[in-house]
Amino acid sequence: FDINNNYNVSSSGPAHNASTDLTDLGFYGGPSIIDLSPRGEINNMPVIRQMFIQNFSVPQNGNVNVKVRSTKSRVN
Repeated sequence: FDINNNYNVSSSGPAHNASTDLTDLGFYGGPSIIDLSPRGEINNMPVIRQMFIQNFSVPQNGNVNVKVRSTKSRVN
């Protein structure tokens, strides 16, 4: 992630106004995001720090077991 990059979707792309609330899909979709950290973390939202897949082999219609370590929320 780099705050200087443009992550907006193009107006003719498939992600434009494609969410259930008719906003763009992706980084800039949904409610306005004002306060981001240099890594793109949103203020007062949990941040996933580690994610471990517990079972690498999953039968058809089976479940993937994932263990996630996160913060309670990012605070400035």
